Amino acid sequence: RPELISLQGVITAPQKHALVDITLKLSRASDGAEVILPSQRILLYGQDKNTPVSLDQADIVASNDPWDAAYTKETIGALLVDGDIATWGDLKGNGSYTIDLGEGASAILDQIRFYPRNTKADHIDRLNGTYVMGSADGVDWVTITHPVEGATDALYIIPAEEFETYGQFRYFRIVGGTGGNIAEVEFYGSFTQEPVEAKVTEVSL
Repeated sequence: RPELISLQGVITAPQKHALVDITLKLSRASDGAEVILPSQRILLYGQDKNTPVSLDQADIVASNDPWDAAYTKETIGALLVDGDIATWGDLKGNGSYTIDLGEGASAILDQIRFYPRNTKADHIDRLNGTYVMGSADGVDWVTITHPVEGATDALYIIPAEEFETYGQFRYFRIVGGTGGNIAEVEFYGSFTQEPVEAKVTEVSL
């Protein structure tokens, strides 16, 4: 990406977040011996750093049935993004939530925030162990964050500097923890919506 990083190491800040793979080659002046270091992916912050990524229109599906029969796997996830810490997901077993931003949509995250179910102390502890995965196609997944540790009755914030990997993903999966007990989840970063080709269905009259 020479438009972002020159050979002299000068960085031009992008409009939106950008992912750059960098490979370093070290040369010894005395004999010309070279060593090529493994490629590293870095995140260059754009001007939209810490911008909320709306999940209002995303499909959020739980892997397990909820305890509350008023909800289904397809509807319980809405409680994680309703802006109300007095509601939470509560699943039978230690399930997960899969978030689909939609066709043509993707995001490069720079921060993830969780708020635990806080009705009592052991409910807060259920957030511990939670982590986030990402996927471009919903098939191949990579781990983005480390598991939550030391959850308290407060926002748990994971900045990009603590991510295990960076990527641009359509799908995200919230895994781990106990019983899917999460009151709120918030994503921040660069959101992209590519044009979606209209699908025409023939109708016979």
